[in-house]
Amino acid sequence: MYDKNIEIILRTVIKAALAGGAEIFSVWNEDKKSHSVKKDGTPVTKADISSSEVIVNILSSECPDIPILCEETAERKDKDGVPQRIKANRCFIVDPLDGTKEFISGNDEFAVSIAYAEGNSSVAGVIFAPVKNVLYYAASNLGAYRATVSDFTICKSVSIKASDRTNGLVALCSRGKDATADKLYVKYRERISELRSVGSCLKGCLIAEGTADIYYKFAPYTKEWDTAAEQIIAEEAGAIVTDVFGNKLNVNRADVSNSNGIRILNRFESALE
Repeated sequence: MYDKNIEIILRTVIKAALAGGAEIFSVWNEDKKSHSVKKDGTPVTKADISSSEVIVNILSSECPDIPILCEETAERKDKDGVPQRIKANRCFIVDPLDGTKEFISGNDEFAVSIAYAEGNSSVAGVIFAPVKNVLYYAASNLGAYRATVSDFTICKSVSIKASDRTNGLVALCSRGKDATADKLYVKYRERISELRSVGSCLKGCLIAEGTADIYYKFAPYTKEWDTAAEQIIAEEAGAIVTDVFGNKLNVNRADVSNSNGIRILNRFESALE
């Protein structure tokens, strides 16, 4: 069913993603190795923080009644410690710079990732890779799209669809070690024509546009802000996104870790189990 409100929210999310990407790009030529380490051992840079500030300001100004779950911002909770987003049953899910390690290394495979969730489902999402000048977006029942960007303005959008391949698959992996995924790909190597290492949430976008087919991630665990936007983009393109056991990948949970991993398939028949 078509929902006009989702289209309005999607435009706001696109605006926020482009603005966050502009902040990241503004420091792209600075010393990217300059960063600090958070309590969880992950790096954070000036670009993460400035992008987060811009995105949160736009979302909170234009949609003040929608709570925000953001990697770099402490979320608001009630007196009992329950996040506002849980009670509201909807929220924005923001990773202001997904792929910080890629950014630090000088690799351009990082992106801004923003999703809008209702209940436990992503219903709109945007992923913007500012150095690549490409933006992916989708919303429930509106389809998935890939847009070229110039001067942080969308120039042209085209509809995208996942591929129909079930053999000769292009499999994606993270640059970080995932022994279980590696073993799975080796076990089913006769079905895989190419294995590509890709950074950040762009993996889901590649499957959505049909240039790749499968992605398995067992460990280390990702978080909702890593996967919520790519989930709706891939799903609207016809792909299937679940945990590694084939269960629905819920969002807006009290525990934001994807503790059962993530699996993205262009088709059910492509599953490697």
